[in-house]
Amino acid sequence: MGKTAVYIISILNRLPKDPKPFSAIIIVHTRELTGQIQKEFQRLGKYRADVASECVFGGIDVKQDVAKLKANPTVVF
Repeated sequence: MGKTAVYIISILNRLPKDPKPFSAIIIVHTRELTGQIQKEFQRLGKYRADVASECVFGGIDVKQDVAKLKANPTVVF
């Protein structure tokens, strides 16, 4: 959690006050790690109501990923 928290906090601090969709894209090498990072991102970013995140990865129906991206998340994993 320590290394993950450092990256997440630095991303949150660098986002503008009014972030646009896809302000940050985080590339992760496993699905499990993607879920863990998003969980920590939600925990640490709970004070930034203007920031939303979504996990997008292969191996599932593309329509689900497209629906997630159409919601215009600020951060994509």
